[in-house]
Amino acid sequence: MKSELNKDVFPDRLQNLMSDNNDTIYTLAEKLNLSAPTISRYAAGKSPPKITTVEVMARIYNVNPVWLMGYDVDKCLPSRGKAPIRINVLGRVPAGVPVEAVEDIIDWEELDPREYDTNKDYFGLLVTGESMSPKYLDGDTVIVEQVEDADSGRDVIAYINGHDATLKRLVKYGNGNIELKPLNPAYQTMTFTPAEAGTKPVRILGIVKELRRKI
Repeated sequence: MKSELNKDVFPDRLQNLMSDNNDTIYTLAEKLNLSAPTISRYAAGKSPPKITTVEVMARIYNVNPVWLMGYDVDKCLPSRGKAPIRINVLGRVPAGVPVEAVEDIIDWEELDPREYDTNKDYFGLLVTGESMSPKYLDGDTVIVEQVEDADSGRDVIAYINGHDATLKRLVKYGNGNIELKPLNPAYQTMTFTPAEAGTKPVRILGIVKELRRKI
């Protein structure tokens, strides 16, 4: 566990927890066996508590102590009794081949069941090329939720004209036209009328839910 308190963030998180749980400096002081003025100094950021005291606070409020210390981690404690969702990471998804039948499995990833719907289907896909840089880099893995359509502005995995699935940003227009747009300006945006999208065809395979980069 981290040993340093983020003094700029901790007081706000402590105050929010106290408010959410209808605690005052007096009731929390009683739970911690400390004085009310001490709790007041903690909540005002005037005096940092010991890490052992933060751990006790976290147990009282059933939150992740590292989150309470002020770090950018999950607020909730790790789930117990729920197995992670394990998905395959694919090197490519050929057109016409159902995702579950693709044999080009290069790795696997685990998804937190608190953050992902166990009733939906997901897969990982290796990013190749530079068309979506700087957001997505060659060698990154994207976690994809299988869907057949997506809102404008979402990053999607799509088939174009029978080619392997590609990662692009979907843009929809009121006249029915759609764009599959690379984020790298060195690459060309592909625009399709409704008729072209139907005949080429252009088909959405999934939406990007998460980027994972291995350093």
